[in-house]
Amino acid sequence: MNPAEIDEHSIFDHVYKFVPIGIAIVSLEGAWLKVNPALCNILGYSKEELVQLTFQELTHPDDLDLNNSTVNQLITGEASSYELEKRYIQKNGNVKWASLHISLVRDEIDETPQYFITHIIDISKKKAAEQKLLETERLYQLISENAQDIISYSSPDGILQYCSPSVFDLLGYMPEEIVGNTKLIDFFHPEDLRAVQATSFVDNDVFSTRVLHKNGNYIWFETSYKVIRDEQGEVLNIVGIGRDRTERKQNEDNLAEAQRIAMLGSWEWDILNEKIVFSDQMYRIYDIDPRQKLSKPKEALNLVHPSDQRCVMDAIKKAFHDGSCNLEFRHLQQDGTVQFLNIRGVVQYNGDGKPSKMNGTVQDITERKNVELKLQESIQRYTSLKDYNHDAVISLDLEGNIINTNMMAEKLTGYTVQEMIGTSISRIIGGLNICT
Repeated sequence: MNPAEIDEHSIFDHVYKFVPIGIAIVSLEGAWLKVNPALCNILGYSKEELVQLTFQELTHPDDLDLNNSTVNQLITGEASSYELEKRYIQKNGNVKWASLHISLVRDEIDETPQYFITHIIDISKKKAAEQKLLETERLYQLISENAQDIISYSSPDGILQYCSPSVFDLLGYMPEEIVGNTKLIDFFHPEDLRAVQATSFVDNDVFSTRVLHKNGNYIWFETSYKVIRDEQGEVLNIVGIGRDRTERKQNEDNLAEAQRIAMLGSWEWDILNEKIVFSDQMYRIYDIDPRQKLSKPKEALNLVHPSDQRCVMDAIKKAFHDGSCNLEFRHLQQDGTVQFLNIRGVVQYNGDGKPSKMNGTVQDITERKNVELKLQESIQRYTSLKDYNHDAVISLDLEGNIINTNMMAEKLTGYTVQEMIGTSISRIIGGLNICT
């Protein structure tokens, strides 16, 4: 089409009708003189209904003074156009947020005000998003300012950008004393710092370390952190939540010492996720380097003596039904010696009644077991000596009553073993023959 053939009025008419923003011509008194379809859609009125109303009737009461002030500034010449955000009341009573651009058209000769041209954009979704964000920020501020844990976030290069007020109660510092600090590693205990620096961190994890209190003491802290990334995967910041776990650490150390003395280790089996966690004492019992971090059920089963594995598997399967297990098994140590262990476990069930977790202990009973075996061996030797001896062998209690005899005693006394049990020895051999 030749540009000369384009009808400008036709183009403007099409733009007016099909543009996605509201366009209106409004009288100086506020009456809608001309409105396009988009505006009718925004306000929920038909064209015929709108032209019978004024903008004041549709403006939210709380925004009316601002709107009227803007109109007066345009009429008095203080401004030639104006932008503002306001609320309209739709026909159905709902509130609609809109962004307005208002221009005043004046007479070309004497510049007297004629009418307003208003462009109206529906920004309700943007306002809702802003309100939601504001509520989230208020909630975050409320939580961070009142939480007992320390909430913080840092830049990708490790500079602390925010720290909640609870840092004063837990570590003795005011937030402004540490915000902006570029050497947060100085707060870590030197021994823990080496371990932290050697750790390969993921985007979401938990670690424990000792942190320097302002009074010079070190406090055990457990910190949960999450790396926040943008759509391109670049790190925006790192959010952390730290809590004092000094008392818990002391309890854990005391428990670990008690377990060491009792040769008792604890374990937890996440059945659904097929993951096992061992206490430090478990690794000591099995004489395994804790850095191996066994986590698979099969790895744990391999610690059982091959001859006892089937028995252990059957006991655990039975525990799924009964709710617990208690059995002894053997462990073949690296030097070839056999270790005797006792395992106890209790099953936890989920909402569907299926086994979800199993917690328990393993105790080294090798010393006790060896004593039992030696006792059993002694009993066997004594029994053999008694049964095959050519002399009468009679066992007495401290009061001189017979508790057991061999067959040779029957032959020599004429009494049966059952007749002699519970009888005083003086009855058998005579009181004068008893050495006192």
